[in-house]
Amino acid sequence: MKSLILPAIMLIVSIASAQRVIKIKRASDHSTYVHGDKFEGVIFTKDYDSGAYINKRNKEFTPTINEIILAEKLLYKNLDTINNKWASSVHKNLKTYLRQYFGYINVNGERIIYIYAFRKKDLPELRKQWLQNLIMVEDGGDNYWQIEINLNTKKLLSFGINSVG
Repeated sequence: MKSLILPAIMLIVSIASAQRVIKIKRASDHSTYVHGDKFEGVIFTKDYDSGAYINKRNKEFTPTINEIILAEKLLYKNLDTINNKWASSVHKNLKTYLRQYFGYINVNGERIIYIYAFRKKDLPELRKQWLQNLIMVEDGGDNYWQIEINLNTKKLLSFGINSVG
């Protein structure tokens, strides 16, 4: 019975969204790997200590698969509308990035998904780390970027790439 629960959840999520979830797998005690037809990433639980890197003003939460799918839909639909010279380039290449997802509730009680992303081509160096730890890289330009997505307002916030040079 237990072995049927995860496939059933994946089927429901796939049917309910335009994005198809291909695989969900526990990566560690504080992270879950998720792979969709247009995205690949790892969801960190509310108990993971990301330090001061993520702007968590209130309470952390563990994003659900449905919340990640919503965040990805908003990202694909709206990233190229952000007034940032790098947003269009990143938008065109979204499938080439791996994501790390974190959830927090802001001071207004809104659910925010924080995404930190890096190019898949960097995976050989980061293979063991990215599924279990927040990856923070200085510089690197649009190979590394981050964004916050407000699930309540459905708006993209705080898009930025790592510094160039």
